[in-house]
Amino acid sequence: LTGLMITFILSLSWEAYEVIKHIKESIPNRILDIVTTFAGFFIIFFIYRALSNPSKIILFVIMLISWLFLESWGYISYNKLKKK
Repeated sequence: LTGLMITFILSLSWEAYEVIKHIKESIPNRILDIVTTFAGFFIIFFIYRALSNPSKIILFVIMLISWLFLESWGYISYNKLKKK
């Protein structure tokens, strides 16, 4: 339950940040951002529970690398658009 609440707060906070910074997104895109966040949370939650401890560490590292890559890509794209 704690992880779900943290996910919820972070997801909504990010969407609020985008609104504050005037990052233009359509309403369906904002909704889809939140829905996919929760879908990903539940998928990974159930996979994580089924894994052994060494595999849990590997899954965590894969998720961390994926997250860093996607966030960096989004940040770079945002800055490129901002410069135009």
